[in-house]
Amino acid sequence: MDELVPTSGQNKFVINLGANDGARHDPSFPLIVERGYGGILVEGDPAFKKRLYNNLKPFNASGNVHVSWGFASATAIGPRLLRLGCPREPDALKIDVDGLDAALLEGILLSGITPKSVVVEVNPDIPPPVRMSQLYHDAFTFEFQRKHMRGWLGVSADALYSMLTRAGYALVAIELGTREHMVCNKQGRQHMCKRKGTCTHCENNMWFVRSDMLRASAGVEPPSWPQFNNAFWKQTFAFNTFAQNKAVFKTQTVEHPGWFPRADEERPFLPACYSLSEYQFYAAQPGESFVKPDCPLVTLRAQVDAAQVAAVPSQGWRAWAKYSQVLAKPGNAGKAAAFARATAEAIKRPACHAGEVCPYNATATVYAARGRLYKQLSGSNDGGRRLDAKSRAPKQLLEKAVNASWIEALVDFL
Repeated sequence: MDELVPTSGQNKFVINLGANDGARHDPSFPLIVERGYGGILVEGDPAFKKRLYNNLKPFNASGNVHVSWGFASATAIGPRLLRLGCPREPDALKIDVDGLDAALLEGILLSGITPKSVVVEVNPDIPPPVRMSQLYHDAFTFEFQRKHMRGWLGVSADALYSMLTRAGYALVAIELGTREHMVCNKQGRQHMCKRKGTCTHCENNMWFVRSDMLRASAGVEPPSWPQFNNAFWKQTFAFNTFAQNKAVFKTQTVEHPGWFPRADEERPFLPACYSLSEYQFYAAQPGESFVKPDCPLVTLRAQVDAAQVAAVPSQGWRAWAKYSQVLAKPGNAGKAAAFARATAEAIKRPACHAGEVCPYNATATVYAARGRLYKQLSGSNDGGRRLDAKSRAPKQLLEKAVNASWIEALVDFL
């Protein structure tokens, strides 16, 4: 926070959508515990009420931390936060609601709330150039196992990058998995808190800061689409091959303890999905019949092969980054849009019953390197909007601006 948001401009206010118990795997909790932040925590599941209040009570003597109960809607979330006293420019916004993350984010931005920093849960299984996100609908019913545990879990990395880039934000980190979270236990009169090792494959987020603040603090431009694409695939490689994730990604030939040499990056690599893995996927129940979706990280290559492009010369994760970039070329726009729609429908099929309301956007980035121009090609069966944006080529992000990743090695945008 201090590296990119000047302390003189901080108001010590955080918004937390999908607060859960307020602490577990929550990047906003340390702001409350260690920095004395106030804010608004929104949670709709009453099962978390007791734990949430117990976790917050020792750190809310000022009464500046407020809990708002009830599930959030995309149209009402902005006015709801403003009524509760949210400033127009809070220091931080965290969204992790296992599905409608992008819809709620858009609702907040459209209400005129512009957080200085933003962290949003991302679906790690959807590769660029696919832009896929769930749309809000009053009739939508969330079920954790049937939807989240079958891959119907929110926004793709490219969709989130696109939305926040257009809104004036810069990507600073991609976090796939996490090593620790803050745990607090009462010991005598003192409430002791410490960092504790945790699930290393459970949390997947993207971190952003307002572009004006990145320019002012680091003197660089936001990352371009190719740099974002490289960062996504490098972190996918790191996530898949991390030694502590072996139970999830069983077929990886590379294994690392939290850092890896360049030689390992260049070894043959076959990406693996997380939410669609055998470890995570919620199997068909009695009365259900469906085909488990293929991993889009892998089927991406077939789309490039179908485009009959020249062989990709690189190996390792860089080869997969190249596949994404090839599919994003203007000449492959139709194939990319079809791939986006097919991917969304394949994941939706086991997650949503026939006739159930599960609206989504499924589109694709079209990137033309010469003019540094990229645009979204409408390709949704739910009326995706057509959007355009320009991206300047950045020089290089400072190391401090990209050090929020779970992996010890810094994210490389180049």
